[in-house]
Amino acid sequence: MRILAVILAIGGVLGAAVPTAVAAPSQSVRSDGEIFAQLQAAIREGRSEDTLALAQRVQTSAAFSQYPADLQEAIYSLIGALSLDAGQLEQAAAALEHATSYPSAGSETWFNRMNALSGLNRRNDTALVLTEALQRSTEVRDQLDEMFVLLLARDSEISDEVSDELRYRLRVALFESGWRGDIDDGLWMDLIDDYLDRDDMAHAISLVAEIRAPYAVVRLYGLRRYDQLRSMAGAPALDMATVVSSDIAQLRARAEGADPSADGRADLAFALLRAGHYQDALAVTDSIIATLTEDDASDLWRNISWAYDTRSRALMALGTHDDALAAQQTAAGRIESGSRNISQAINLGWLYVRLGRPQDALNMVAHLDSGDDISAFGKMQAVQVRACAAQALGDSDLVATSMAYLRTNWHDAPDAYAGALACVGDEDALASLTLTRLEDPDLMAAAVEDLHNYRPFPDPTEFDARITAAHQRVAARPEVIAARDAVGRELDMPILGPQF
Repeated sequence: MRILAVILAIGGVLGAAVPTAVAAPSQSVRSDGEIFAQLQAAIREGRSEDTLALAQRVQTSAAFSQYPADLQEAIYSLIGALSLDAGQLEQAAAALEHATSYPSAGSETWFNRMNALSGLNRRNDTALVLTEALQRSTEVRDQLDEMFVLLLARDSEISDEVSDELRYRLRVALFESGWRGDIDDGLWMDLIDDYLDRDDMAHAISLVAEIRAPYAVVRLYGLRRYDQLRSMAGAPALDMATVVSSDIAQLRARAEGADPSADGRADLAFALLRAGHYQDALAVTDSIIATLTEDDASDLWRNISWAYDTRSRALMALGTHDDALAAQQTAAGRIESGSRNISQAINLGWLYVRLGRPQDALNMVAHLDSGDDISAFGKMQAVQVRACAAQALGDSDLVATSMAYLRTNWHDAPDAYAGALACVGDEDALASLTLTRLEDPDLMAAAVEDLHNYRPFPDPTEFDARITAAHQRVAARPEVIAARDAVGRELDMPILGPQF
């Protein structure tokens, strides 16, 4: 670590005493020199507890305030890093706050501070520190993990704990720092909304050229809210086929370039699937499965699971249902970070429903809607599978209890409730839900997206065809068309719809 190198280098100069610039009584000089010698030895020998204790002695010494600034910062950074490793989060956060007040603070120190604050569930403080770090350190910008950014800056269970004002300031800092993520143009759509809400059209216009990912482009062109903005920015006419092909080319470059990304290959496979390139999607999933290490402690584990999941979907599209089921069963049977694989288990339950095996679907999700390891969103999806399976089995009591839960908690996953309403044939309730979503500023974008025209699934099962028909009938209702057209417009999409 950089801080250890600084301490060792300065300690080497110290010898048996601190720098001559330190004006302190001779006894303090000799005492601090001895502490530094011990600190050097503890660092070299890997004695973390002793290192922390000695660093704290240095920091509380009478002469500390007279040390060179880079040494003070290094000591605070060392205390913070070791405290973080020891799980002493409050102590770590306090020391790292001091450390980052110095101009010499490096990216490691900034990230340690954010990790300590995240561990303390201090989301607002974490967002505030990241905003400050972006303004002060290009190293932080260059080393940012995109998922960490999205958790703080976009709508999610975590970012909802961050105030709207801090999320806005963070998004501004990200954009102005020059940071650009690989996968989520939605962040810049959120910033466009921030600027529009503040009547700042000039800054909003500057962001239009950043919107390239298909789902973000759909939001930009599908909602009337952005019509004036697009016109003022000189945005071209919408060509979704080109948008999709350009996105695939970008994902392929990230997946197959000089520095290939495992996440990039998983994203590429799914994009190929949605664009109808099923054989190409299979080839990419095969490459992931063949080359990634099956290590439960590794991020690669998740990519293998999702590769099997995407493989299953592609095989369903090609009509090879038995192979599709085998792939999804493999995905669902994998352990994730020492725990059950909830996402793929739910998806397997849904596949059983699609294949007309409702009892197997019920068995698959029987215990998934409980436990601390399932999110509110995941629970909604599991209950959706249960409702659809119960409807197929004619179990009216289970249908009733499942739909009651979905109706009460529908904000956790509106599409899950909508899908279940289609399953049980309650098209009036589905239409009512659609109208409610179209009237809600926070929900209308997703509701309009659900009403676009999508690429037809090439080999639908009987269940697939029935659910698709239910959604299409609701979308064709005059009151739904009027509500959609009041806030958006119907687009033709050369990709599979969200049902698949």
